[in-house]
Amino acid sequence: MNNILLVEDDEVDIMNFKLAFKQIKVTNPLFVAANQIELLAIRIHRKKFCKVTLNFARFEYA
Repeated sequence: MNNILLVEDDEVDIMNFKLAFKQIKVTNPLFVAANQIELLAIRIHRKKFCKVTLNFARFEYA
């Protein structure tokens, strides 16, 4: 089973990501890093991660 590493500093986005994973029944371990320092600390201790890149567009309504 692959680990999933989420690099995100927005708590709401993290909660949405976890909720979406729960809804689609993803059981892979999820690790969250809020910045590059946390990312490096996690990567030092855990070697294998599944790489997924997501870019969410931000919309502003006038």
